[in-house]
Amino acid sequence: MHLNGQRFIKDLIRSRKPDIVILVETRCQFAQASQLWSSMGFTPSFISEASGFRGGIWVLTRIGGYLHFRELDTHHQVVSFEMWRDNFAWACSAVYASPVPSEREELWQHLIYLRSTINVPWFIIGDLNEVLHPSKVRGGEFIASRASKFADTVEACGLVDLGMVGGNFTWFQKRNNQLTLSKRLDRALGDVEWRIAFPEAYVEALNRIHLDHCPLLVHCCVTMNGNGERPFRYMGAWADHPDYKNVVEMAWRRVRGDSKNFNQEVFGNIFRRKRRVEGRLR
Repeated sequence: MHLNGQRFIKDLIRSRKPDIVILVETRCQFAQASQLWSSMGFTPSFISEASGFRGGIWVLTRIGGYLHFRELDTHHQVVSFEMWRDNFAWACSAVYASPVPSEREELWQHLIYLRSTINVPWFIIGDLNEVLHPSKVRGGEFIASRASKFADTVEACGLVDLGMVGGNFTWFQKRNNQLTLSKRLDRALGDVEWRIAFPEAYVEALNRIHLDHCPLLVHCCVTMNGNGERPFRYMGAWADHPDYKNVVEMAWRRVRGDSKNFNQEVFGNIFRRKRRVEGRLR
């Protein structure tokens, strides 16, 4: 990594304070960067080394952190591990999908296999090297057949895209110092159990200074209120339950009645007030 890239990474670690760092498409062996990461307080937990300038997945964890880890599976395009704290565990798969379409199809099959072996909440993050929708590519071709295979894999694994704030694209290509191609190749996905466990989690695309990919930052800490309880969050799945309609109807009847009383006793008749104001203006 060149000097500017190292400075950018150090500033990123210092400002964002992540517990886990995942690097993909490393293009070197970890031994060449071990001193840099050790100086920033991180140790290698799971390493899939690059083959020449191809591939490479590093999972680095903060030294003295509060999470525990164990390896689940290692593949040249994905490293999967389990992490836990106290009595709660979940699985993470760090992905660098090959730029070769036929090799990506091998990855899709491996992810489907992983689904059958993972029985805790599952989270996937990395460079999937595939675009799901035409709106996620600008300046290049959208290949529907490839997108369809990726979408089928996501569905077969029971995953949902966690979305992203901070931009519409994550990878950019320049020619002659002019931006010619933009795509959303990097993403995070989770299954329903993971989303329930982390209802407030979101993914942020950071600035890509000295990089052609935007780093992704996953915020999964639960925000507590003053009483140490989670704030209320509506869950879309409630709407599909046949009993939830009764909950809404009963709540609305209470709100409607209380609103009428509030209008009569506190707020007052707005039309009467309007007429009084118009009279004073005249």
